[in-house]
Amino acid sequence: MCSLSAQLRLFSFHGSSCEDGRLTCEEDQCLVDEELIRRMHQHPLRHGWIAANHSIFWGRKLKEGLALRTGTFLPEEKASIITPLKLI
Repeated sequence: MCSLSAQLRLFSFHGSSCEDGRLTCEEDQCLVDEELIRRMHQHPLRHGWIAANHSIFWGRKLKEGLALRTGTFLPEEKASIITPLKLI
């Protein structure tokens, strides 16, 4: 696990590594990249959700996050016009 402790901890998961408490990816951008999360916070209302560093996404790359349906894309038109049911 990645931590901010003084000890150096290394792990390898899908080409990612952790050194000095920072998670880095070799080629693709990490889903929990601090810079990516910061950029997402610049326009929080645009997305309808808030980015955060969740441990379930550690070691995942941005492409995997999009494929795992993290809510990054807008829903299809049919899904966006659904209204809640009202009890009568």
